[in-house]
Amino acid sequence: MAGRTALVGREAETARLDGALHQAARGRGALVLLSGEAGVGKTRLTEELAGRATGPVLRGRARQDGTAAYGPAVAALRSHLRARPGAGPP
Repeated sequence: MAGRTALVGREAETARLDGALHQAARGRGALVLLSGEAGVGKTRLTEELAGRATGPVLRGRARQDGTAAYGPAVAALRSHLRARPGAGPP
């Protein structure tokens, strides 16, 4: 990512996410949940992860105004399928 400064102080989180990427590349995908207060760097962390991934990284967001528990997963899948119209079921 051009123009971005180095990601600092997230070594443990980055290592865990890199481990999940490695497992996904071996056919053992997983759901990873990042949570935290607004402004702590969740989006930046996922951008870094997606930039290193060799496959798709799906991202969804929850809002404080009452998003359904499964809402972020549905949003991530919808976004992924809309970007790749032929990727859905026949």
